[in-house]
Amino acid sequence: MGIPEWKNIPLKEYIENNINIDVIIDRYACAMLTYNILEEMKKYMPIQTSSVYIYLSNWLGVSVSNNGKILYGTHDTAANYSHTIVTDSNYICSCGKKGCWESVASIKAFMKELQNKSDKYKDTTFDDIIKNYKNDDMVIDTYKNFLAYWVAIGIYNIVNTFDPEIIFIGGEMIHLGNDFINEIKNNIKNKFNSYDFLTEIKIVENFKEIEIHAAASIAIYDFYNNSLYKYLSAK
Repeated sequence: MGIPEWKNIPLKEYIENNINIDVIIDRYACAMLTYNILEEMKKYMPIQTSSVYIYLSNWLGVSVSNNGKILYGTHDTAANYSHTIVTDSNYICSCGKKGCWESVASIKAFMKELQNKSDKYKDTTFDDIIKNYKNDDMVIDTYKNFLAYWVAIGIYNIVNTFDPEIIFIGGEMIHLGNDFINEIKNNIKNKFNSYDFLTEIKIVENFKEIEIHAAASIAIYDFYNNSLYKYLSAK
C-alpha cells in the first residue's frame, strides 16, 4: 500500500503460475498478529476481544483483530494507520503524501532527523547507530523527543479507536533499547492519556525468528475459516 507504483498487480496469480501451488497473499502485520493470537490462545481462553500488532521499522505495519478475526475492511486496507495524517508539516512519506504517521515515526524519519542535526551521522545506517552510537547524547535525545513522541501519537490513536486488550510491538526499531520503549509507554500512559490506561503492551523481541511461523499461521487460519476445510471434509 505504501508503494505508489504498485497498482493492480496480480501478484498472487503471477506466483501461482510459476510454482503451480495455491498462494495466499497477506500483509506482514496481519500474519504477525495471527501468529500472536494463536500463541496467546495456547496460554489462556477466551481469546482477546481485540488485539493489535504494530511493526516499527523503515515502514510501519498495523493489523487489528476483533474476537480472534483480523479486520481487513472492504478493500483489504483496514487499520492502515501508517498512512493516516498526524501532522501538517512538510514531512514527505514514501507514499508521496505529507504528514503520514510513517513519515515521522519510522526508522527513515529517525535517521533523517538525526542526520539533519549532525554531519557525524551523515553516512551512517540504522545498524551503525545500534552498534556504535546508541549511547550518544544526540541519538538518545532524538529517539526520546522525536521518534518515541511520534510513535506514541500513532499508538494512542489506535488505542482510542479500537480499545484493544493487548498491543504486540515488533520491528527493528525496538533495538534502540528499553529506554526508547519505556519512553513510548510513558508518553501513551501519562502524557497523552486522560483516563485509566488498561491496554497491555507486549514487545515481540523475536519477531525475525517467528516470521515463517506467522506465514504458516495465515495458511492455517485461511484453511479453517474460508471453507476449504469444510469443502474437503464433505468429500
